[in-house]
Amino acid sequence: MTSKASSVTIFEITLWFFATTYALAGVNYLLTGESLTDSSRASRSQQDVIEEEKTLTLEEKQALANDDLESLLFGNTNYGQPRLERAIWSPQSLVIHAHQNPNPISSWTKRTLYDESIKIMRKLFPNHEFIQRMKIIWYTEGTNVSGQKEVFYAMRMSIERTEYEKVNWRRFIPEDLPLITGDYWQHPTYFD
Repeated sequence: MTSKASSVTIFEITLWFFATTYALAGVNYLLTGESLTDSSRASRSQQDVIEEEKTLTLEEKQALANDDLESLLFGNTNYGQPRLERAIWSPQSLVIHAHQNPNPISSWTKRTLYDESIKIMRKLFPNHEFIQRMKIIWYTEGTNVSGQKEVFYAMRMSIERTEYEKVNWRRFIPEDLPLITGDYWQHPTYFD
């Protein structure tokens, strides 16, 4: 008898959740005239964004890509540097200078840099067809040989679109990132 009462309660909660969600979507439509799924560029389909970019100038395409990049690397590090230092564009290439918070264990910092690099690649390459090459340069804070804190050049990597498209990203192991990127370098003192 108790199990039947519990399943009715779960059913009622589920029903209430869906009813509330649809009611809020309806209120939003009445107030703004737009549905929740059409309210921003981020929620539109990837194909729609690519079609829209075909009519834009190169500068406008780069500005949209910068917006995506800034959405990933927003704010400052815990040592006061902006996460995104600068993005340098040439017609089909992008060089990203970025900062990452250090971790107490260097292997964690290395893994974090791999994960952040993959996020950037997976956001920019599929959404911006004009980008053919990308180079990511990472900086972080560490202790030098004198025991002083300093910001240092931690890692760099570059990848071509053709290499990016060969990878099955759903099954990709982040530690294999040096194998698919060109010009890979990591600071020997902090990561080896």
